Amino acid sequence: ILIGSSRIYFGVNLRAWAEETAGREPIQLALVGTSPRVTLTELANDSTVSGLVVVGVTPAIFFRTRRGYLGDFPERAAKETPSEWLGQRLFMRLEDVFAFIDWDTRLGTILERQPLPLRDGMVLDRAVRKVGVSGANRQTYLDPRILVDSAYRQLVRDIWMDATDSPDRPPLPGADSVTAMIAELSRDIARIRARGGDVAFVRFPSSGRVRELERREFPRARYWDRLAKETGAVAIHFEDHSPVRAYDTPEWSHLSRADAERF
Repeated sequence: ILIGSSRIYFGVNLRAWAEETAGREPIQLALVGTSPRVTLTELANDSTVSGLVVVGVTPAIFFRTRRGYLGDFPERAAKETPSEWLGQRLFMRLEDVFAFIDWDTRLGTILERQPLPLRDGMVLDRAVRKVGVSGANRQTYLDPRILVDSAYRQLVRDIWMDATDSPDRPPLPGADSVTAMIAELSRDIARIRARGGDVAFVRFPSSGRVRELERREFPRARYWDRLAKETGAVAIHFEDHSPVRAYDTPEWSHLSRADAERF
């Protein structure tokens, strides 16, 4: 089972994984912009989960005290109505036959993006653009447009950096918060191990200004190294492995489709 935010969502090729593990394709449960800690607790509390849980760690999301963009997903999923369940499956069948207007190119969305002049005291708030392409099994890749359109690639980079100046940005967690997080993680790992399963943490590549920000705000010694040492779980950091240390993340945060397969 794969959990995490968008880096593990874009950064794992399910087919390649299956080829390396005797045909056992993983279940992709990553949620963009969302800390996987809540999902790990859900899995720890599920008596049917007894396999390997691979947790993608994006420091600025993983170590925050807030759940993140889709933090209420477990509660919403538990309240899914029969009509919502059926509607999703019917829509997936239709997607195989018909083309639909993408959410990123709807008229209302385009109108909201027009560069209207800002009044005094206003700050430009740019929403995240379309950066991924997904399949029915939640196999997701970085949008190919980012690789070939330099202006669009720079726009996505700029939007990532917008968040660093947002007044709504949550504060950095203190040492006590990190200690409490590690205690909860250790508890969840113990529950999964008691059923014969295990948990591993993976720090996926990043680069450019995003990587610089992560080094400054989430230094390894204070966050990743503590996570690896105090949970006792397998912890794989891309910087410790030369074949992947130099991987390029085109918009500074996610692997391309080709690199995800090799990774």
